[in-house]
Amino acid sequence: MAVSHGVGSSASSQWDFWGSTLVSTSYVRLTPDDRSKQGSIWNTVPCHLKDWEMHVHYKIHGSGKKNLHGDGIAIWYTKERLHPGPIFSHNAVFHGLAVFIDTYSNDDSTDRTFPYISAMVSNGSVGYDHGKDGRSAELGGCAAEIRNKDHDTYLAIRYSKGRLTVMVDVEDRNEWKECIDIGGVRLPTGYFFGASAATGDLSDNIDDPTGNFRGTALTGWKVFLLLLCSLLGIVVCAVVGAVVFQKRQERNKRFY
Repeated sequence: MAVSHGVGSSASSQWDFWGSTLVSTSYVRLTPDDRSKQGSIWNTVPCHLKDWEMHVHYKIHGSGKKNLHGDGIAIWYTKERLHPGPIFSHNAVFHGLAVFIDTYSNDDSTDRTFPYISAMVSNGSVGYDHGKDGRSAELGGCAAEIRNKDHDTYLAIRYSKGRLTVMVDVEDRNEWKECIDIGGVRLPTGYFFGASAATGDLSDNIDDPTGNFRGTALTGWKVFLLLLCSLLGIVVCAVVGAVVFQKRQERNKRFY
């Protein structure tokens, strides 16, 4: 489903927006290239699928020179929605998953290259440490040159059977590059998807957090097993029915 469709205050709307978010027919802009702006957009329908995958099509661009831009965008799957705060315009403490596309380093001691993509899962007991760029609580991450590209950039987030995978396509080659892949992740159902962004003293245009969302489809092998089990079930029922019918026939003969 595309974010730019079905946005608004009507009863049929699937998305709510807040702050500096600008919605048009062709894109959604969370923040303009201006200081101290915050914006977010949130799905109104919770996700009840155990396994899911989301593709995010976005563009971050601005007039700031290298290392003089900020702050970035976050993609959320959380219990809370429309909960403004200091972390990319969302609260630092949350329940669920956050994937951060951080374009500015707040930690002078870091050896990382920015922009940097990272993921964090929280049960509400641990918050995002903005001064350390969330390093103490992150599950993993990677550097990605995503600013001021002549083409659009893409992010894929997949959660399946307790495994979280984040992939990127920053060269517009229709090829995914793995950024994060980690098991043992537990995410409840019934949470909401959203995207938020913020600028501080430095700024960027952050556009097009459009998402395509889908549940995990059955593979060919799973379809085969499903059909096989159905066929075996039919055969078993037929055999049981034949035995029951034969027993009844024998019982009726005794009364003649």
